[in-house]
Amino acid sequence: MKYKLLIISVLLTFFTFLGVAEEDSSAKFSLRKPMTVGVIEHMDINNIDLPLKNDGSCGEDGQGYYPNGQTTLSFLFSGGFATTAYIEGQLRASWMAPASLIEEWQPGKWGMEPTDGRAKFYVVNKSDGPGSQAYIDWADAVALGADFQDIDGN
Repeated sequence: MKYKLLIISVLLTFFTFLGVAEEDSSAKFSLRKPMTVGVIEHMDINNIDLPLKNDGSCGEDGQGYYPNGQTTLSFLFSGGFATTAYIEGQLRASWMAPASLIEEWQPGKWGMEPTDGRAKFYVVNKSDGPGSQAYIDWADAVALGADFQDIDGN
């Protein structure tokens, strides 16, 4: 009995130190990845303030407001995309409804790592001119398949 107690206390001490040990910065392998999952942008259009996550969810725990800046009442607790399609004659559905614990979406396009830095929202406003950082960043979105219009033919 005495040895069991000693073994348990040694194991607890070992796991405690293992949990608080500092990460070795010279290590070649790390479990940490760049944070791109769960990045939030706010849609601020038509007097609506709605947080959008890059995994397809929106609302973010009741943080969607209308009219923007004039109320503290939320119009949406949590939402997301729902899509359906026929694939080889079979009807399929995909949902992103975090409040219902249905989370089938992830950042990026099909087959892309969700931690890829390009899996984000690309925002171009009317105040952004050609050559601005927003337009330069948009080239990544186009490379991923976003629509664009080639006005000058180059």
